[in-house]
Amino acid sequence: MMKKYTFRLSRIGECLLVDGWNNRVVLSVVDKKNCGITKDQKMEILESIACASVENEKFRDALLRIDNWAKAYSFSLSVLPELDFKKVAKVLKAAGLSLDEVSASNMRHVLAQVKDITKQVLKE
Repeated sequence: MMKKYTFRLSRIGECLLVDGWNNRVVLSVVDKKNCGITKDQKMEILESIACASVENEKFRDALLRIDNWAKAYSFSLSVLPELDFKKVAKVLKAAGLSLDEVSASNMRHVLAQVKDITKQVLKE
């Protein structure tokens, strides 16, 4: 599958980034305005765009991991119906616990997992 991204850059006209076959990235700059951009400047722009594209893919992959994880817990209510939280609170109270404590513990677990995913991406 081929993706084509077009960026408008004020000084040089149009810059094209084409994500091609076999994970190759083909980059080209079209200097429509003949603004006197040097070859080195064009290469620097292309490298910046390539880096931004790689960075974007890392963030997208992290979001997809979080999304997949969320979908894994989106069971059908016929499989795992919603609980009667009044009953749950009674049972927990009898055991010396509260629904708030259990909910907070669950959320800490969820957020710790999301934090691990984002931390891996942000440190790279």
